[in-house]
Formats: sequence, structure tokens, C-alpha cells
Amino acid sequence: MQIPISQYSITPPLCDVVTYSMAVPKRKTSPSKRGTRRAHNALKALNIVIDPKTGKHHLPHMMSDDGLYRGRSILKKS
Repeated sequence: MQIPISQYSITPPLCDVVTYSMAVPKRKTSPSKRGTRRAHNALKALNIVIDPKTGKHHLPHMMSDDGLYRGRSILKKS
């Protein structure tokens, strides 16, 4: 249904026209701001410890491959 434009004071309503626009930043992100945001993305070296009893490498606060934690047997060997 067409509505005459003369009924509207400024412009006709855009009922049938739907426009979508993308979100675009107003200004370029500075290198300092970008680096601050990425500060936690750096790769970190693993902290690997050596079990004094067996001499094997493992992560701290974790059980070694043979079932020992801090020199005590945690798992029963089968």
C-alpha cells in the first residue's frame, strides 16, 4: 500500500526497507593499546622439576609416572 508523501512533514517511514550496518571502530587502535590487550597471550615455558628419588621429569605438584608424589607412593602398582 502506497501512502502519499504529502501526509508526512519530513520523510516517509521506512517500513519495508531494513538496513544493517557493521560495527566499525571510529579510530585506529594504537600499538600500545593493542599490546596491552595481547599481554597475556605470550607463550610461557613449562616449569618442569626432577623427582629426586627416580630422577624423572614431571610437572610440579603432580604425580610422577611411577605413582610417586613427594617421595610417597600414591598409586598401588599392579
